[in-house]
Order: sequence, then C-alpha cells, then structure tokens
Amino acid sequence: MLHLDHVIGAKEAAELWNVTEGHMKNLCADGEVVAKKVGNAWVIEKNQPHVAIKQHLKIITGAPFIKSASIFSTYDEYKKVTINYISSFDEYVKENKESKMTNDDYQEYFWTGDKINKILALEPARILNKFPETDEVEITLPFNEKVNKVSVSRESLNQYLGYKIEDLSFKDHTWHQKFLKDTSSKIQRAKLIKEFS
Repeated sequence: MLHLDHVIGAKEAAELWNVTEGHMKNLCADGEVVAKKVGNAWVIEKNQPHVAIKQHLKIITGAPFIKSASIFSTYDEYKKVTINYISSFDEYVKENKESKMTNDDYQEYFWTGDKINKILALEPARILNKFPETDEVEITLPFNEKVNKVSVSRESLNQYLGYKIEDLSFKDHTWHQKFLKDTSSKIQRAKLIKEFS
C-alpha cells in the first residue's frame, strides 16, 4: 500500500538507490519494488529495502538453505533484515524435492570449516557494510537440534569493533585489512557471536 507522504518518483528513487532511472523503471515494471504506475509515471514507496538487499540474500553463504528472509522497514527509517535457515535436512528435502543432496552432504556443509560461525559472524557484517540503510541483521540457523542465532545492530557492531563497518571497502582493501583480520580465527568469530547471541 502506498502512502502519499512516503512516495517518490523514478528519478528520485534512482538517485536514492544509485541506479539509472531506466533500471528503476524496469524494477517497478518487474514488481521488484513497491510501486504503482500512474499514467506514464511510476510512484514508488520510499521506505522500502534497496532491491540489491533482496538480490544479496540470494547469494549469501548458505543461501540454498534459507527458509525465509524478511526485510522490515518502518516509517521512522529503521530497517532490519531477518534471515531464517531451514531446521533440518528433512525440511530441505520437503522444499527442494528435485535436489540430489544427501543428508551427508547437508551435514558436511554445515560442519566443514566452521561454516555456522562464519555465517553468523560474517554475513550480518557484510549486509551492514554493503547496505548502509540497514540498521540491524538477525540470523537464525538451527542445526542438529541447536538453534544458533545472532542479532547484530549497526551501532552495537561498530562499538564492538571500534570502527564503523560501513566505512570499510573491498576496493581499498579496508574490509580485508580490518574486519576479516578481526574475524579470521575461530576464536575471534566465536567471541563476536557470543557478544551478539
């Protein structure tokens, strides 16, 4: 539902999301954003998640095992991303009947290389870094009868790290030099997860 106090045109939305106006119109036409065509113009809900967040959720670590992902926006500009992973291999098979994955494959995926802790420690930070309009990321990952969960707000992560996650960049390597260095070991990741569990 569009609220007149919170709508913008395609040009303003394109500037806000750093895409071309033509791309924004295509997103509207494809139903990727909350918008309504009025005559020849698109009227776009201003307070909605950046379409790139939706795309990012399709490629994050463990994406095939995501049960649901929600992006909450409120009119006071607070935005929260919530990601829930499936709770078991049986649930995965129920949702992916054509998959050739075995229970052993599923178990190995999450046991190999500290995968669960990497998801819980790194993915919220990646989202908060890449999407500065997001204020909080919550991830729930049940596995083998244990529910692993973190809730990471931008403010609390920045305070924990001692620097602003949104200031780091892949291009100038500050993401690697700071955040990945600070979370490179299992002990560092476990400490971060404990802080935000």
